Amino acid sequence: MRVQAGTEEKGDVLVVIEPAKKKEIVIKSKVQVMYGEAIKNTVKEMTKNLKKVKVEISDKGALEWVLRARMEAAMRKYRGEKE
Repeated sequence: MRVQAGTEEKGDVLVVIEPAKKKEIVIKSKVQVMYGEAIKNTVKEMTKNLKKVKVEISDKGALEWVLRARMEAAMRKYRGEKE
């Protein structure tokens, strides 16, 4: 099952989570040089309880709270939680 939250519009972030053989985090960001490590740390922190998933982040300059909100939404969908 592949789930996603967010968009690829300016100021937003698209988060995609899908099953994988091992945990993998892929980040594509237009601000990778400045904020790539901070984005990765946030994703690691929020997915510490998810083991075998691939998390793809396509960032278009989102603020941290936007990333956290999109991550939470995608993780809830992945777990099958209702909105």
